[in-house]
Amino acid sequence: MERKIINDSFSLSGVVSLADLVTLKKQGIDVIINSRIDGESSEQISSHDYQQTAESLGMRYVFIPVKSLEYPSTAINRFDTAISNPALKVHGFCRSGTRIVHLWALAQAGKRQIKDIVADSAKIGFDLTPIMAQLNLLTTAETNIH
Repeated sequence: MERKIINDSFSLSGVVSLADLVTLKKQGIDVIINSRIDGESSEQISSHDYQQTAESLGMRYVFIPVKSLEYPSTAINRFDTAISNPALKVHGFCRSGTRIVHLWALAQAGKRQIKDIVADSAKIGFDLTPIMAQLNLLTTAETNIH
């Protein structure tokens, strides 16, 4: 597992093993977010097994399964809620890290400038071009609410 750090309270990676959860706990992670849909691949660990292991280590486990480039508002809102406490360190994962960084970016819409969200994602190797239309739409919607 290659852990990529967005900020002091949020990091992400591709697939994690159950042993990686122990490492993440030792690194101070309080919350694990899994955005993989169960059964994506034959060797995949089930959400149930991740949850049991995370909770046995004293971590909160949040399962937000999404398909790539399909990010409904319910998933974005659940993700935003999961990362909303700055006192907690959160680590999210999926197969490659892309869905997690997309959910993170979309949850930032209206709270931060798009250029900063894009820059933070780029510094850890992710391009947000595939979700720019949705990011712009969410930013505009948030701005109109305030």
